[in-house]
Amino acid sequence: MTNTALITGASSGMGVEFARYHASKGGNLIITARREAALQKLKSELEAKYGVTIHVVALDLGSVGGAAALYEAVQKTGETVKILINNAGFGGHGVHIERQLSQEQAMIDLNIKAVVSLTHMIGNDMVKSGGAKCSTSVRQQDLCRVPCRQFISQPRLSLRPFRKLLIKSCEDEASRQLHFAPAA
Repeated sequence: MTNTALITGASSGMGVEFARYHASKGGNLIITARREAALQKLKSELEAKYGVTIHVVALDLGSVGGAAALYEAVQKTGETVKILINNAGFGGHGVHIERQLSQEQAMIDLNIKAVVSLTHMIGNDMVKSGGAKCSTSVRQQDLCRVPCRQFISQPRLSLRPFRKLLIKSCEDEASRQLHFAPAA
């Protein structure tokens, strides 16, 4: 069985680097983000360089039903996901009450709802198949308190209790939780 990773937010930044690293180790990938052209470019690069199989799923994970649509697309690939990297996300800048409410809600939909939903769906399958390795990217700015701008990082930080619950619920399984916090 191959060591397949599902990486969200794989069209730029850390998501691209996670994909490159996993492919360099011979692992297959399912990569997802909104920008299909960037995903297809990454797919071509990694398949040519490492000879791995890469599936591209272009969608908006933060949209209503986005996590369920991704889960369905993953099932159609026939791959068994062994590693889930929840990397997709964005932050806001400015004072919370001065920002557009729709932007704040979109941030919560992607940074919290999608992570919880996807981890539940994919994680359940991963544990049934003999082990799970999940990660959630935590950016350096998520760990800092910024006066009058605390909502920038709150969505990712609010996942701390969820991560602890996930670890507890899988502690008898061959599961691991990883959290990345690269320097800014």
